[in-house]
Amino acid sequence: MISEAFRTYASSLPLLVEGLTQRQLDPILQRLRADQQWEFMGVVTVTASEVAARLLIDCLLANGQYAALIPAACLRRQMRSPAPAGATLGATAFRDYDAETDLQGVPEHIMAEAEDIAAEAKARRTTASYQAAAVDRDPLRSMIVTKLAEQIVTQPEAAEALITIARGSAWEETRRDAAMKVVNNQRLLQRLVAEGRVADLSAVADSARLQAAREKIADAMEGQLETYQAEANQAALVFLAENHRDPALRLRLKQAGS
Repeated sequence: MISEAFRTYASSLPLLVEGLTQRQLDPILQRLRADQQWEFMGVVTVTASEVAARLLIDCLLANGQYAALIPAACLRRQMRSPAPAGATLGATAFRDYDAETDLQGVPEHIMAEAEDIAAEAKARRTTASYQAAAVDRDPLRSMIVTKLAEQIVTQPEAAEALITIARGSAWEETRRDAAMKVVNNQRLLQRLVAEGRVADLSAVADSARLQAAREKIADAMEGQLETYQAEANQAALVFLAENHRDPALRLRLKQAGS
C-alpha cells in the first residue's frame, strides 16, 4: 500500500523533494527500483525537486511504468523562484516615530496615500499570481507527454496514460498537448474509433480546443457511422453532426436527430 511505502521511505522524502544532485539521489532511486515502488515514485514526482523528478521519470519510463506518470502530469506545478526579499511594494510597514520620540509622526494624508499604494500593489500581485497559475508551463509535464507519445503505438499502457492526461490534467496547456498527441497519431485514433470509445474521443477533442482536431476525429469516426446509427449512439451522432467537414453529412444527421 502507498501508506506503507511512505512509512518505509520516510527518511528519504526530504532528499527526494529537495535533492539537487544525482549522486545524492542514486542510492534512494536504486532502492526504490529494487523494491518496485512504482506507484510511490509516481506520487513523489508530483512535488520532487526538478533533478529528482527527472530521474524518477526516466526510471519509470525505462521500466514501462507509464500509469505511474499520470499523477505528475496531472498535478505537478511549475517550480518558481521566490521573489527577492524586500522587492514588493508595501512590504515594509511605516515606522511610528511618535512611539519612540517626540518627533512629529508621518502625516495622515501621506500614510493614507501609502496604504492605498500598498493595497494596489498587493492586488496586482494577487492578479499576477492567478494569471501565472492559469498558464502553468512545467517542463516536466511536457517531458512526460512527449515521452509517452513516443511509445503509444507499441505500448497500449502508454496510450492509456496519455489519454487520461488529456482528459484529466489540472493544466490546460498539458491537456492540450496530450490531446494533440492523440489526435495526430492516426493509428491510435483509428484504434479508439474501432473500440467504440466515443467518450474518450469527445473528451480529447474538448481538451484540444481546436476545430481542426474535432474535424479530424469526426473524419476518423465516419467509417463507423452505420454502427452508430444501428446502435442509436446519440453521443457519436451528435459529435459527427457538429464537427464533420462535410456540410451535407452534418445536415443529414441533424435532420435525422430532430
